[in-house]
This record gives sequence, structure tokens and C-alpha cells, in this order.
Amino acid sequence: MRKPAITVLTSCYNAAPYLVESIESVLKQSFEDFEYLLIDDGSTDESRQILQHYAAFDPRIVFIPKKNSGLTDSLNLGLRRARGEWVARLDADDVAMPERLQAQIEYVHRHPEIVLLGSASIEVDIDGREMKVQRFPAKHARLLKNLEHLHRFFAHSTAFYNTTRARELGGYQPRMFLSEDWDLWLRLGATGQIGCLREALVKTRLHPTSICHSNRRAQAVMGVAATICHLRRMAGLSDPVHLSEQKWKEFLAWVEAREEQEGYFSKLATRQALRGILYGTREMPLSRKAAQVVERLRRDPYALTVLAEKISGSDLAWTLTRESRAIAWLEANAS
Repeated sequence: MRKPAITVLTSCYNAAPYLVESIESVLKQSFEDFEYLLIDDGSTDESRQILQHYAAFDPRIVFIPKKNSGLTDSLNLGLRRARGEWVARLDADDVAMPERLQAQIEYVHRHPEIVLLGSASIEVDIDGREMKVQRFPAKHARLLKNLEHLHRFFAHSTAFYNTTRARELGGYQPRMFLSEDWDLWLRLGATGQIGCLREALVKTRLHPTSICHSNRRAQAVMGVAATICHLRRMAGLSDPVHLSEQKWKEFLAWVEAREEQEGYFSKLATRQALRGILYGTREMPLSRKAAQVVERLRRDPYALTVLAEKISGSDLAWTLTRESRAIAWLEANAS
């Protein structure tokens, strides 16, 4: 059987309200040489029935049911099953623009050094109303800097990466729950070039039940941990991800405690408050939003730092990487 050029990879867990729109956006792509892996991660709503319905009439769809084991396990299953040279990720509640696959496959063919390619995205609310266009740097050096400094990066749903290279790196790291994408991008970026297209090729949906919104503290811990692991590897030091289970938990507890000491979670809350002012109420006039931002800056001790980090990112992972050299049990137990 001839292999497709692209594997579109979607893992689904109880995404029935958005699933039809997401699937239809893939089936309407201008580039048609793809397979579509739809993995049901033990959904308890109507998601599985929807996936089965679409799989029955489109031969490009491969329906993979499984017991609930989480996103990372589902993505690694999809990566093992993928037949395409490239994997195009799409979350089950997001929507791909019709030219998404065409634009990305053409770019990587013109730039063979690329192993990971993203794009700008349009944030939409639960009803699909557009709120903000998110754009990111285009070139490898700036994108890698953003990763290493915990700065803005393109959405997982825009990711288009080389299947073979991702497999060679072991795929998504199960220990990096909530930051499995950040960790894989760092590892891919250490072996090849990362790029990002300026066109907004995906609509990403923001809603209260999404993983990134319901576990922000844990996601912040895992993002810093993944970056420390990367920086230690780049410095020729042992990788904490290879610690024993108990030592890994101690490492994460240390990361969380240091983030607390540095005010990282307070700054995270401030960042969300400022974002809520700017994008939370569409009907609010700009002058009123500006006044609220100024008031936040006046009374919030972290607000100015947050605005500075919005431009340059954070050095926290670098600071903790330097500190980690002094942790005797880490050096003694990591391989």
C-alpha cells in the first residue's frame, strides 16, 4: 500500500461538541494525500460514535479506539502507527484552515533542514468567535530562544513535524505530562531546524475544560522542568528525566518550590488577569480596557515584570539549571 505524504494525528477525549467541525476541516483540505488517525482515548460521550461514522465513509480515516490513558500515550500510539513522512497535529476541538496541509508540506519541501514547522493561529471562544491572532517568530534561532526562555510558542495544533526524526527521539516523553509538546520541540530543535509560517492556519479553541486552562500550575512546573532537562543535556550534564520515579518526583517538587519562591505562580495569575482585561470582554471599549490595565500595573507588584517577560521571556529555567548542579542526589542518580 502506498504511503501518504502526511499523517494527520488527533487524539479525542469527550470532544463531541466540537468534533464534527474539526473533522470536517481536515476532510476539506486542499491537499488530499494524507491519512487521518483519529484516536478515541476512552471517551464517555458521543465522540466514539462520531469517529466511527466518519471512518465508515472516508478511507483516509483510521479509527483507533483505546482505553483512557491520557494524551501523551495516545500521541505516541499515533506516532507509532503513522505512515506519512510528516505528522500534522490537530486537537479534537480545533479547526484547520483549508490550505493548512498544502502550505506546510510545500514549505518543508523547499526547506529540507526543517524538522518542525508551526504557524500563526486564531484563538476562538467556545462558540467559534474569533478573539485574537497569535503570531510567532519565523526562524529557528528565535523560536529556540523562546522555548528555552519559556516564552510564547506556536500551538500544538499547528505543529507539522518529521515522523522519522520524532520516532528516533523516542516520541513524546510520558513523564512530561502537560508539557509533552514543549519537551519534544526542544529535542527536535536540538537535531534540526524549527520554523513557523506567518499565515494563521489553525483556529485554536479556548474553553474552561481544556487541559491547559484547568492545570496551569502543573503545566508551569512541567514546562520549567522540561526546559531544565534540555539545558542540562545541552551542557553535557545528566538528564533528570532518567531519574528513578521517587527522585523524579523530588526533582519536580524542587522545581515547584523554587517557582513559588521566585513568584512564578503569582506572575502567572497576573498574566491571566491582564489577558482577561484585554480579551475577556469583546464589548468593552479600548479606553476602559487601557484604564484597567493601568490600574493593574499600579497595584500589582508583578505586572511590570509580566509585561517585560512578554517581550523577552523568563530566565527562570536557566537559573534553576545552574542551581541543579549543586544538588548532589540529582547528579548521583541521573544517567
